[in-house]
Amino acid sequence: MAQKNIMSVEIVRNAVPVSGIEDGLKFGETLYSHSFGPAGWKSCMHFCAMRGRMAFLDELVDVRHEGNGTDNCNKSHLSGTLVGYVAGETTGYVLEPSIEVLREMERLLPAGNCYLDIEKDSDLGSVFLGSARNFMVPEKDLILPVAAREDGSSVYDTNETVRVFLPRSARQNAEIMRRRGLGHGRIWFYRGNVPAEKVRVCSVGLGGGGGVVVDVDAGDDFGGNGWARSVVHVGAQKRQ
Repeated sequence: MAQKNIMSVEIVRNAVPVSGIEDGLKFGETLYSHSFGPAGWKSCMHFCAMRGRMAFLDELVDVRHEGNGTDNCNKSHLSGTLVGYVAGETTGYVLEPSIEVLREMERLLPAGNCYLDIEKDSDLGSVFLGSARNFMVPEKDLILPVAAREDGSSVYDTNETVRVFLPRSARQNAEIMRRRGLGHGRIWFYRGNVPAEKVRVCSVGLGGGGGVVVDVDAGDDFGGNGWARSVVHVGAQKRQ
């Protein structure tokens, strides 16, 4: 397969044999699908499920950090990382689910919705409430400096809440924002009413400017839509 090198990200021609033969994007040992979007959450999940699983937030930051704008990686993306808000609680739960859970979410999600309400005592609800990655929803959205300190870290990438969402790539995201001349990174949260005995779930979004969107009502900031990218399943690669 012919390859075109762009930094450490490679466009791999004819790498993804789904819906015809599609180009892929390789970073390290991972093959990603060609970008898809902008589209709603259900459409993004379906596109990714046909090719593997929806890329998690850390992975999207990795590709953006090295990709230098390749294949729309600087666009606002929806991710396979999910956040759940519970009725009557100030705690949010972050989950990087299995392919099976993502496919079940796609099946249950009504077309056009940017969030899904699930029962607390359901199997899916138990998966969210059992997540070790959780945070206290702050009274205000977080706006944190990304300026590098002597050791290369910043207020942004050492913040506990930021690291719940980006446990591996928070520093890379801060660096991306500095490259763009931005002084602060932001996280938008949801503070609306969740129906009793429900968990309200949405995709964690990565804004074009590097902001992390965990607000199911972020229509003005995110439009309810985003681009998406799938981590291509090894089995799909072997069907060439």
